[in-house]
Amino acid sequence: MTNQRGSIAVIALLVLLVFGIMAAGLMPLVTTLTRHAPLNKDVVEAEYAAEAGAKRAWVEFNRLNAGNWDWLGNDTAFIDDASSKKYNVIIYVDGEEQVPVTPDFTTNHTYVVKSVGTVGQAVKTVFVTINVAGGGSGGNGGNVFTRYTAYANGQMQIDNHPTLIGDIGSNSTITVNSSTPIVQGTAYTPNVPYMDQWTWNRNAVAGGYQEANPAGTMDVAAIIPAMPTMAASGTDLATVSTANIPGGSYYYNGQYTMNNDSLVISSGQTATIYINGNLRLTGTSTISGSNLTIYTTGNTIIDNDSSIQAVDGGTLNLYVQGNLQLTNNTFINGDNVVIQTNGTINFNSNSSINKDSTTAVTRIFSNSDIQFTNYFELGGLAGLVATTDAININSSAQAEHTVFVAGSGRSQVTNNVIIGGIYTNGRLSINSSPTITFADSKETILQAVGLNGGTASVAIQEGTWRVE
Repeated sequence: MTNQRGSIAVIALLVLLVFGIMAAGLMPLVTTLTRHAPLNKDVVEAEYAAEAGAKRAWVEFNRLNAGNWDWLGNDTAFIDDASSKKYNVIIYVDGEEQVPVTPDFTTNHTYVVKSVGTVGQAVKTVFVTINVAGGGSGGNGGNVFTRYTAYANGQMQIDNHPTLIGDIGSNSTITVNSSTPIVQGTAYTPNVPYMDQWTWNRNAVAGGYQEANPAGTMDVAAIIPAMPTMAASGTDLATVSTANIPGGSYYYNGQYTMNNDSLVISSGQTATIYINGNLRLTGTSTISGSNLTIYTTGNTIIDNDSSIQAVDGGTLNLYVQGNLQLTNNTFINGDNVVIQTNGTINFNSNSSINKDSTTAVTRIFSNSDIQFTNYFELGGLAGLVATTDAININSSAQAEHTVFVAGSGRSQVTNNVIIGGIYTNGRLSINSSPTITFADSKETILQAVGLNGGTASVAIQEGTWRVE
């Protein structure tokens, strides 16, 4: 019995010895894992920090000459942990490092944004390429934007009871058919009307008429950028599921129709979608992603509660070689939206762009007619709509922080419309009861869209991203 007890004791000691040896062997591994776990977490957060710096640079590029570059080359700390979480951004211009940089929007350049994120001992670097197609020496397209609320190089006719807050100008004649003050400013024209016979016309312009020869100049070609060129590349959309697909390049040959479907790009990623044909969204269909570029060689129709959205404060570029139509409660949203067509644009029937935003900037360009009708809304901090042809805005369209620029043809603003300002190289008719004013926010609007102290004729394209 005594021998048995002794054997059990020996076995127990041996077992304890084995476990002790195993524990001693595992201790370095446990220690290593414990030490590296926070580092792995810091590596992930460092990449997020680097991406934040790159995205901040992208936003400033899209603000054109209104961008703020004072933070470049300096550590920018995060509010939640200013001591250890930060990013530092520098920018290379055409292969040469510039610290700090002030981008040149008058000529073509390729910029490489280098953003270094640091969290604790972890460091990650993000590179993003940004191509800027400048607008040459055209300046900001003329001197009329800071001077007037409404301008026409041709005849300007104002009928019934609209409200124009600010000065107006024309290089032809200005006719105001009203007996009450409806222009709350001065009318500048080389052809001052003979007031002895038209006293009611004189009373309709609060500041009276002043001779100006010329009243101003405007170069629409300096405002509208060239349409980018793209080609099919990447993955055929016909071969992938439309839900939560990764960023990258996609294409589709033929008409791409979505009916009650969703095409969702994974959060935080960038995607380019090339449609070699028409694009049709209907029946509450949605295309969404953080940063989207959509290019169609045909027409694009967004109908029946459908939408295109750049989420997470992202950027949306929509290029249409044909015509573009938004109708029947559809909407487009994005913190920075660029829409460009070679065909007509028709926005109507309770559709909207950035309707509920107070920070978004929208730029819309066309080489054909643009129409805004039937309760269309364009919101955001600022907007620019520019075409080489004519603009027709009527039937309760709302765009009080947007300025409209037109080329030849006769442009019209009528019914219960509210807009920021309108400028045309053709004739201009203002009729019924619209309101045209951006006196309180003129500087903010013009700077945001690039019409004040800079050129709006800029095409900005986001290129490749790389993480190191």
